Amino acid sequence: MTVRSRPKPLSRLSLAALLVLGPIGFGQCGAEDPAIATAPTGFKPLFDGQSLSGWHSAPRLGVPKTAAAALASSGAPTSKSAKDNAKGIWTVRGGVIEGGQDAQRFVHREDGADWGYGSWLMSDETFDDFELLVDARPDWPCDTGIYVRSTALGQGFQILLDHRGDDTGGIGGSVGFLYLRGIGNFRVCPYNFRWTVGPDGRPTDVKLAPGSDGVTKMEFAATDEDFRRAWRMNDWNRFRIRVVGAMPRITVWINDVKICECDTAALQHPDFDPVEAQKLIGTQGHIAFEVHDGPPWRWGVGKVSRWRNIFVKKL
Repeated sequence: MTVRSRPKPLSRLSLAALLVLGPIGFGQCGAEDPAIATAPTGFKPLFDGQSLSGWHSAPRLGVPKTAAAALASSGAPTSKSAKDNAKGIWTVRGGVIEGGQDAQRFVHREDGADWGYGSWLMSDETFDDFELLVDARPDWPCDTGIYVRSTALGQGFQILLDHRGDDTGGIGGSVGFLYLRGIGNFRVCPYNFRWTVGPDGRPTDVKLAPGSDGVTKMEFAATDEDFRRAWRMNDWNRFRIRVVGAMPRITVWINDVKICECDTAALQHPDFDPVEAQKLIGTQGHIAFEVHDGPPWRWGVGKVSRWRNIFVKKL
């Protein structure tokens, strides 16, 4: 739900122009909505629009792949390195949180590529059942996401916002579906997102092709047509995320279009055990935004992801 000022009525000339021109394009909902001044009914703000009060940054440390392995190691990170102290660049500008990779970069020891350090911005407070509203606008490419029920190390459920092209396995960045980090390390998405990028280096189109490198079965998945109707290319997009249950049922809407619904307790994957996962993450966790580690194809040098209008309602 959003709170907006009452729009001025269209003149006869403007209405006629709309009738002639038809839909305004990809993701037909309008662009550049103004910032919301007050929380919708039943919600409270998690961001005051001026500071990072109520939030903290944290290094994006490696964690074991599975919950069982993490429990066996007492939840310790898998390695120690310079990134232990990398907390990214998180700033507030014009009522918007901006997150980018740490200023320090390094040459990856395996492929020799230039890499940047990622990080988290985590809510100080933890939540069990809730609904979250947040506007997002990542640059291209930015491999980011919204985490729910997250541990302090980022183990939990990611609502994907992989705003990028193909990874090294030929899988394009997914948006609005799920990834289980540190409790299996797999996507829950039936599609391979095929992004088209224009000469200016920004995306111009996306198509959802059948096929995935993860779990494809869930309670609901939007169609290609649904997603294209919802997504506002190179613009702000409003996420609504509902998280309910001990091993949660997670439902995601983008600009009021339902994208996915997943009962995580029912997921089947060889690296996922819902009992062990719940032992690790519990029934409460942080809300977090991600800046991913990686080379420029994953996160462009100097690029940022933007977040605003962050509201939560406890259920």
